[in-house]
Amino acid sequence: MGWFYRFAKGLASTVFTVWGWQIEGREHIPAEGGFILAPNHISNLDPPVVGCACPRVIHTMGKQELFRHQPLKWILEHLNGFPVNRGEMDMKAMKTALKVLKSGECLLLFPEGTRRKTGDPMRFKARAGVGMLAMKTKVPIVPAGIYGTEQRQKFIIRFGEPITPEIYAQYPQTAEGYQQLSDELMRRIAELAQPPTPKQLK
Repeated sequence: MGWFYRFAKGLASTVFTVWGWQIEGREHIPAEGGFILAPNHISNLDPPVVGCACPRVIHTMGKQELFRHQPLKWILEHLNGFPVNRGEMDMKAMKTALKVLKSGECLLLFPEGTRRKTGDPMRFKARAGVGMLAMKTKVPIVPAGIYGTEQRQKFIIRFGEPITPEIYAQYPQTAEGYQQLSDELMRRIAELAQPPTPKQLK
């Protein structure tokens, strides 16, 4: 973990604590080994929120447009970000993602492929790429649900039980199988992204 990553994580975590964030399910994060961390995406705050809530160092795939200008490009790269062209099959980004996972690191991916400001996550279809990456590398997928970050107030993030290679071995390694795994992942994310109870918001 580089100095800038440590500094940014510490600063952002302090801000989120003041805002009153809540984190559930950290015990589901693997202590070691590569895995995919897959939350819903409702706000630009989601990447730093997930990065701070996760006890592991994360690598993040971000849209190519964010890496075109300095100093944002420098900041994102020092936070382990790398660009992806969302309009096509970006082989360079895919190779980077595979390298991250095979090196035993955490890869943050938003299965929807873009930000959805409102609505139940189950209304949106996950892209098959997350299923393909998991099957190709045989790493677990940790689903996560985010609620409230788009409102810039008290919010909650929940990590769920991992979908392990033993679980998704039932799906064929085909385009259809990749999509089936991604759909199951989205179902779990939707369960985790439900609004908190009034008691939890106190």
